[in-house]
Amino acid sequence: MARRRRRAEPGAGTCYERADRPGTWVAEITVEGKRERRHYASRAAARAGLDDLRRAGGVTTRAQRETLGSWLRRWSSEIAPTRVEPKTAQTYATIVRNQWLTQPIADRPLIAVQTDEIEATLEALLRSGLKRSTVEHARAVLSAAYAGAIRAKLVSANPVLASELPGRPDAPRVRQLRLSEDVAQRISDAVADHPLRAFVEIMLHMGFRPAEVLALRWEDVNPIKDGVIHVGQAVKQVGGTWTVGTPKTAHSTRDVPTPPELRPVLFQHFHRAGNPMAGWL
Repeated sequence: MARRRRRAEPGAGTCYERADRPGTWVAEITVEGKRERRHYASRAAARAGLDDLRRAGGVTTRAQRETLGSWLRRWSSEIAPTRVEPKTAQTYATIVRNQWLTQPIADRPLIAVQTDEIEATLEALLRSGLKRSTVEHARAVLSAAYAGAIRAKLVSANPVLASELPGRPDAPRVRQLRLSEDVAQRISDAVADHPLRAFVEIMLHMGFRPAEVLALRWEDVNPIKDGVIHVGQAVKQVGGTWTVGTPKTAHSTRDVPTPPELRPVLFQHFHRAGNPMAGWL
């Protein structure tokens, strides 16, 4: 006799694995007193089959009942913390609470939200006085939430990807460290003979984040013969694991002119690494 092991969507059908047939999953629903049951080879297939049974019986599916707001609450509190570091998850939750849950779009069905609705909401956030960078971050968080909804098989596409913020984007800025010349020189002198001198000097002279410097590749620094270093990735920690991914923001991807005084330091670093590149000095 079959026994329920996992319950899904109380009141609108269940999925369970048969106790007498391990590996055989059952989707079961009762509509107007009539029970319908189908067998599947996996839990995922059974859950999809359960949605089919609901549609056939005129019962709303889990995806149809999920609003954007309810999904954002669940995603930011339960799912995102398992995929990103705690500080990032906390930032996601704050953006969800302050930017998205306060907007009318939060009451829309998750599967029905359109790109133009997202763009209208982004424009409303800009009109409310938020900085463009803050709204761009809110857009990125919403896109991550929709990516999670795709993994959960609640939606089939991410409507955020085609959205754009109105108006002209802010001009990329070159970050500068606010250090006095005296302090910068002391730091430079302290690492003069250190193998990582080039990394420190790049941060001092060019304002790169440590995560950006540590992710530099030979091909990113080779263009220094043309006077720039390309920043296209950064080191980050996700779920306790260090990895290389995209920079912190969209504007962090950039080409930065290299000061002439930094070139001998970089040449020395390349020479130590067995790649002298004498031609670009």
